Amino acid sequence: MSLLNKKTKAQLEEIARDLDVNIKSCKVKQALVDRLTDHFLENADKYDKDHEYYDYVVSVKQEAENENDDEDEDDNDDESDEAEIIDIEESDAYDSDDDFDLEPSTLDKILDYIDNDTLYEIADYVAEKNYELRDYLSDPFTINDFTVVGEFIYLYLHFAKSIALGDIRFVPQVVKNSLPAAVLKTPVTDLTHFLDVNFWSTVLLWLLVSYGAPKLTSYYVNFTYNFEYDPFIFALAKLLFGLILFKTEVSGHDIKDELVFQFSFKNYSVEYAAKLFKHYLLTSTLLLRNYFGNWVLIGDFFAAFVALYANLSFI
Repeated sequence: MSLLNKKTKAQLEEIARDLDVNIKSCKVKQALVDRLTDHFLENADKYDKDHEYYDYVVSVKQEAENENDDEDEDDNDDESDEAEIIDIEESDAYDSDDDFDLEPSTLDKILDYIDNDTLYEIADYVAEKNYELRDYLSDPFTINDFTVVGEFIYLYLHFAKSIALGDIRFVPQVVKNSLPAAVLKTPVTDLTHFLDVNFWSTVLLWLLVSYGAPKLTSYYVNFTYNFEYDPFIFALAKLLFGLILFKTEVSGHDIKDELVFQFSFKNYSVEYAAKLFKHYLLTSTLLLRNYFGNWVLIGDFFAAFVALYANLSFI
């Protein structure tokens, strides 16, 4: 294993930038290793003993020599195997008329039917996707992505309720009368929540607290050199904003203002717009607290810990 294989993807990208090596088509770590290996082998004469990357040149050259030695040994083994086969065929002990069952097995038939090139292509494809999956799961932002997506799915399931087809108010009565009773009882997802203002205000508030504000914070407060956004700052900001949203006390004055708003005359003015905004903010906050509870804060703390560990591993 060369020194390049021991480096992380971000470190390999930094080496490529220092050496001005084009890596635009390299999406996974192994592709970066191959590209830099080719570069060092082709330009080995340009790196003297005092060069910063001289050890890498020595490492990849040594690995290449070992691979060539292994290939030579494999070729010798193949030649010896062929010689043994010829000896067996020419041996007097071999009798083609013997009553041996030489019927090919089912596995042999399948392997003969499948082209070897196809098997190699499948193996290469699986290996490439495996590297891509590993690189994605090794990205410090992955845990943050999983947290946000999981929270959104959990939140949406609270609004997406199942309802019988016959109970949907948007289906005309004429259509309902023409459908069998069994069809009318078929459960479907009720999409009327998309017309509910509380749904949109709750989702927008959650997006602001769980994604928008942390993303903006991690962009401007960034202590890393390998990422556009600092994953630890993102997770930490998400935890901080979550604490503000879920743990800020709702006072009796807020409840009083909400009751006054509900029973007051609706006149369109700036004051009314401010009260309407406060109403939806309070309603969305209470809905999010009811849906998520405290477990979302525990998840944010865990994500922040993982992001911190990932950041330290790149130092």
